[in-house]
Amino acid sequence: VNRIGIKLKICLVTFILFFILVITAEAVKGDKRESKTFSLKNG
Repeated sequence: VNRIGIKLKICLVTFILFFILVITAEAVKGDKRESKTFSLKNG
């Protein structure tokens, strides 16, 4: 039972880390797009 619990915890942590990574990646892409459009408007 302990092994299964540990595996579940590892899977959960990995999933959360992956989820955070995807969110941050999308946020960075959004920031780049916003900065590009912002610079184009100013230019």
